[in-house]
Amino acid sequence: MPVTADATALIALAKVRRFDVLQCLAVDIYISPWVKQAELRAYAGQVDAAIEAGWLHVVTPSRTLVGELIKFSGLDQGEAESIVVASQLDHPGMRLLLDEGESFCLDPTKSETSTKIPCGLPRTASS
Repeated sequence: MPVTADATALIALAKVRRFDVLQCLAVDIYISPWVKQAELRAYAGQVDAAIEAGWLHVVTPSRTLVGELIKFSGLDQGEAESIVVASQLDHPGMRLLLDEGESFCLDPTKSETSTKIPCGLPRTASS
C-alpha cells in the first residue's frame, strides 16, 4: 500500500529526528518536489537518507494539473502537488496523507468535479 504525503506529518517526525520511523511501515512513500525542496528543506539529511534507502521517492507532477487544481480548489502548492502525484501514479491501494481540514472529492464516474464535501464522508444524493 503506497502512500503519497504532504509535508505536515513528515515535518512532525523530522522535527523529533524520527523520520526513520516511516520505514517501519514497509511501504513506499511518494512526495513531490515542492514538498522536498520547500517544506522539508530544513530536514534534508533525513530526507536524503530515506531516498537513498529506497523507501521515499520524489515524483514530479504535471504542472498543468497542479495549476488547475490550485485555481479550482484553493489548496496550497504542496497539497495540490501531492494530490496530482497520487493520481498520476495510479497505483492500486494508493493512500493520500493530507492535513487539509476541508478538501474535495472527485467522482470517478463523472467527468466533472463534485461539490466540496469533506473527503472520506459518504456521498449522499444531495451531495
